[in-house]
Amino acid sequence: MDSTVDALTDHAPLSIPLRASPLSIQEIIRRHHGALIKFLRRRLSIADDAEDVAQETYIRMMRYEGSSELNSPSAMLFRIAVNVANDHGRAAVARRSKRHTVIDDVELTSDLPSAEREVLASQTLDLLLETIERLPPKCKQVFLLS
Repeated sequence: MDSTVDALTDHAPLSIPLRASPLSIQEIIRRHHGALIKFLRRRLSIADDAEDVAQETYIRMMRYEGSSELNSPSAMLFRIAVNVANDHGRAAVARRSKRHTVIDDVELTSDLPSAEREVLASQTLDLLLETIERLPPKCKQVFLLS
């Protein structure tokens, strides 16, 4: 059994080595911004959203500033970008679905009279005024004073 333990200890360690220098988010952004924007423009349904998604990606990436534990900061950057893009897509779908209502089940009512009703009322009023005008003067005066 000792030979098995010795054989394992002779090989490279099983743990992943840490980065030699602390992570600089500014450097990651400088190196990968163009590629990230190109990647996001292909991935998003609205290419103009790529800048917004990239900005959110950089904000989320900031939590790793100075870290020595990431082996592949670029892989982490793109993984975060995919997650942000997915979040962005889900939010867009939710916004669109909240705006739509099936109107088959909605009863549309208005307090305003219909156009036909307004025309009929106008015609009736004209007829009434015309009738009042044709009354004899004394009868007209009594009607109007009452």
